[in-house]
Amino acid sequence: MVRWEGELRTKEADLSSRSRDMSELRAKLAEEKGTVESVRREMANTEARAVKELKTAEQLREDVRIEREKLAAKEARLAGAEASLEGSRRDLDRQATEQSKATQVCHQT
Repeated sequence: MVRWEGELRTKEADLSSRSRDMSELRAKLAEEKGTVESVRREMANTEARAVKELKTAEQLREDVRIEREKLAAKEARLAGAEASLEGSRRDLDRQATEQSKATQVCHQT
């Protein structure tokens, strides 16, 4: 019976040691799980910020496109106004030439 008691004590001590090891492993696992969860939350937040920044960039790109279209329209109107002004200058030059000729004809007669 003494032999069995010794083996039982040895097995109980081994079981107790394994139980402590398991408790330590569980504690480490819980700590690592907390770390993983923290990293997961941080990654989710980072992803959310990236999505928000992407939407902002897309909106800015759209705003730039609209402003470029407005600028192109203004440039087209300006080109039209410049062409009209040039036409008016030519008309004035032609009229001035005609008036000058008419004045010369009047002075000659």
